[in-house]
Amino acid sequence: MPVKELIATVTTKGQITLPAEVQRRLGLKPHDKVAFAIDTERDEVTLHPVAFPLQAVFGSVAPATRTEDFQAISREVRAEKIEDEVRTLKGQ
Repeated sequence: MPVKELIATVTTKGQITLPAEVQRRLGLKPHDKVAFAIDTERDEVTLHPVAFPLQAVFGSVAPATRTEDFQAISREVRAEKIEDEVRTLKGQ
C-alpha cells in the first residue's frame, strides 16, 4: 500500500494543524476529537477520529429545570384540567 506523507509543524504550545487532506479523509469537522494510538513495538503513532456516544457526555450539562419544577408544573396542569372539566360539566 503506497504511503503519502504530509508534514505539519509543532508550535511552541505543542499544537499542530492537521492538513486539509487528513481532515477530509478522516471526516473531521471543527471541534471533533481525535485519538493518538501509540504502537510502542513499531515506534509508530496513528491518528483516528473519536466518536462520542451520548452516554459519554450525559450529566456534563446541568438541566435547565429541576425535577421538582416538573412535578409542580404537572400538578398545576392537572388542577387546571380538572377545573376546565368541572366548568364544562356545570355548563351542560
